[in-house]
Amino acid sequence: MLLRRFFVFLFLLILCAPSFSLGGAFTGEKNLRVIETEWFDIIYSESSEKSAKKIAIVADSYYDEITKRLSTDKYQRFPVAVTGAVESCNAFFSLAPYNLIVVYDTFATESLDMHENTVEAIFYHELTHAVTLNMKSPFFRGLSTVFADFLTPAGISLTSFWFEGAAVSLEGGFGDGGRIRDPFASGLVSVAKIREALGERKFPSWRDVTGARDTTPGGTDAYTFGSSFAFFLQERYGMEKYAEFWRNAGTSTSLSFCAGVFRKTYGISMDLAWRDFRDSVPLLDFFDAEFSLLSRKKSVVTAFDSFVSGDSVRTAWFDSQSTGVFLEENGKVRRLLSITGVRRLSFSPDGRFLAVDRYISRSNVKCECGIIEVESGRYKCIEKSDSVNSFLDFGGKLNFDRISVLKNSDEFFYSPLQISETVSAKIVKSGLDWKIRIESGGGRAEIDFGKRIVHNLRLSKIGGRTILSFAWADLGKSYETLPRLGFIELGEDLGTAKIFLQKSNLRFGVEGCQIFSADGENAGFFVCAENFDSRPLVSLSVPVSEFSAETVELKFSSISNVAFQENPENGEGAEFCTKKYSPLKFYARGALIPVGTAAARNFDLESVDTAFLGATFVTTNPWLDRRLSLSAGYNPFFSGGAFGCAGSFSGGNDSFSYSFALDAFFGSGGFLQGFAGGELAKVLARFNASRVFASASSSYFDGGENSGVSEGETWRKGRRSVSSLSLGFSSIRKFRPGFSQYFGISFAPFLLNEYFDYSKMNWKDVEVSQREGKYLNAGATTSIRFPGIFPISASASLFPNSDTFVSASARAVLFDIEIQKGIRAVSIFLNRFYLTLGYSAKIEYSGDEFFDIRRTRKIARDVEKDDFSDAISVSAIFDWALNTSYLAAAAPLSTGVSLAYRPHPQKGKKDWAFNLVMSLNL
Repeated sequence: MLLRRFFVFLFLLILCAPSFSLGGAFTGEKNLRVIETEWFDIIYSESSEKSAKKIAIVADSYYDEITKRLSTDKYQRFPVAVTGAVESCNAFFSLAPYNLIVVYDTFATESLDMHENTVEAIFYHELTHAVTLNMKSPFFRGLSTVFADFLTPAGISLTSFWFEGAAVSLEGGFGDGGRIRDPFASGLVSVAKIREALGERKFPSWRDVTGARDTTPGGTDAYTFGSSFAFFLQERYGMEKYAEFWRNAGTSTSLSFCAGVFRKTYGISMDLAWRDFRDSVPLLDFFDAEFSLLSRKKSVVTAFDSFVSGDSVRTAWFDSQSTGVFLEENGKVRRLLSITGVRRLSFSPDGRFLAVDRYISRSNVKCECGIIEVESGRYKCIEKSDSVNSFLDFGGKLNFDRISVLKNSDEFFYSPLQISETVSAKIVKSGLDWKIRIESGGGRAEIDFGKRIVHNLRLSKIGGRTILSFAWADLGKSYETLPRLGFIELGEDLGTAKIFLQKSNLRFGVEGCQIFSADGENAGFFVCAENFDSRPLVSLSVPVSEFSAETVELKFSSISNVAFQENPENGEGAEFCTKKYSPLKFYARGALIPVGTAAARNFDLESVDTAFLGATFVTTNPWLDRRLSLSAGYNPFFSGGAFGCAGSFSGGNDSFSYSFALDAFFGSGGFLQGFAGGELAKVLARFNASRVFASASSSYFDGGENSGVSEGETWRKGRRSVSSLSLGFSSIRKFRPGFSQYFGISFAPFLLNEYFDYSKMNWKDVEVSQREGKYLNAGATTSIRFPGIFPISASASLFPNSDTFVSASARAVLFDIEIQKGIRAVSIFLNRFYLTLGYSAKIEYSGDEFFDIRRTRKIARDVEKDDFSDAISVSAIFDWALNTSYLAAAAPLSTGVSLAYRPHPQKGKKDWAFNLVMSLNL
């Protein structure tokens, strides 16, 4: 029984381990070096030397601190890659193919401004993953040493709810900051409690927030609810009990999943503990102001700004669920343009233009700044990298705050604004103190908010008054308050400023706000409202009595007299032994999987069998831009028994990628078959929401199919090659919130070359017939998608292969419902159910040798009834995921049933067919 459980466990780990290595490759950096500490190899490029040294200073002490807090020991050495190639502040830890921490060394956005020392805090978070997921029994430590680091029962029992819950809850022990103390980060829990009290939505169960949700808030729910629950357990039952939970998770092979591990540790059910946690979350008092929607209800607005001129107000926002920037003016909403990745919008002082900051994929994630002309909706890119915040001055010029400048200071600047030709403002964060800085001429004045977090500063000019709006929250008061509204009215001579801070909560968290009207009694706001499953843009009116008011004097000092602030612990001057980086020792670490993966193929180049009695070695370098796989094994059922070996090499990034593979099989009589294949893919250009791409692939097969056939059957022996070259364009993107709400077209012409030379053998290995041929043709594939009440997707291919003239399919979603719930009876998470109506058709033909596309009209005229086949189908599908292990977030499944009617069936096919449908979407 124990042996059977172990092999089931091992199989599940092998299945899901590749999906845990997330984050992607990053390239373009050379002259890499490494700092070796007692427990870490910190690899970095020249541009990230300072951040690498910051990490090197604290790495060993952090490892010691985390292991002591979790009552475990230090026994592993970790590589840490620090790269500036990705301009989005983040990091990740991977178990596959070996333990690895990656830190993106770039400007910290407001979503991570709750840390005093950001790069160190991010490293602390990822190191917590490394420690918790390696709290294994001696048995599994031994397996990890021999086979792979991802061999841990915690990977089967737990989900990102536990992984991220531990890391976020413990990062609160890093200084006085951390997301566990930040109402902007923890607000989802408080809002869930309010919505339950209002009867709008039940407080989610622990099964609902495991990280398997694939709509807003996506994986964020696992971070927020996971860390809140982890912190609750640590406070209620103590840290030693929490450490015991992780030891049990890394030891048990019973496949009892998280509920079983929890009961073993705490002696009570997860359901009971979750009810205690839910009851412990206070129901906050709130002011339920009436509001009206500007964006769609299920929008996720990540950026907005308004321009007020007299009685006219124009408001622009970016909805990530609709991939578009929208403009509302005089009650009318129009889409300015489709674009991706926008994180900040800012009107010019005359309201004619919008400054845009966005993330784009271009050989890794990069920053881009540009300008939208409001009337025409035209977008012009101004700066393609090394810029983090942009704003338009009174001359219409786009100005930047640079990463290269900010990295050398302990001050972080957010939301720069141009108030007048000589006056500007911005949010300044230093350590865990927030200020709004106003600069006029050669002087500056600051409004000090202390440990009140200030986000998303915006400018309004109303009736001659200059008003700065912002969202704010008290650091350290999670679950006591939600982020609230705030605004500052500046005196005409900038001698004073009157600060208004909302005294009570709204029913939702305020991610960002801007005032558009104000009198002595009421203030009108546009508000980016953070709910559990959306972040719409709304307008509301709030009585001025709901705000506390304070007048402060603005004292300007000369900028030239302000000392440059340098972080004393930034790594400058730290002495380390560094040396040139070599990836060879890391390639040797890899993962040894006790299953062979060498693939045996048929003459159609399809994989039909594997040499499974063997082993596979998978590895990469810490830079993740090159991956290597080697495999060898034996298959007793292939041609009376055969030895297979395989190798593959792949690499690149989101702009250029490549892969090559070799497989060979040998039997008692010598060589049986071999396969070689390769593929190159390149994104040639990216636009606002579309791209141009090219790809090339080639495959070659030599040898025979599996000759273990029955009497009357035949098999083929010979050579076959297939090569293709494609150039394509795609503008398909999410067009509005909701399942299947996509819009756009893709078109990809291609060249296809095939060659074959084989003999068909009977079951006695006697030659029956011989064929040789070649085929060269051009074709094209196109797809189109329309949103609406019944979203439609359709695709068609001309000459997709040498046997097919045209193939086409279309699908309409007749009904869909979002479920997004964990199921109690079994460990699965149901995402949605949908009903589709589909149609597919195919016209077969016999290809000539050279460019049949020239004969398209003739082939179409000569189509006979027997060449045509089609089918109409109705399908009922569930999207779901296993609600345990790494698979909860990484491997969604689609399963269901399909009933098909074939008006013109292929030869040998029935008119009606009932099928089970299943697909795995890694």
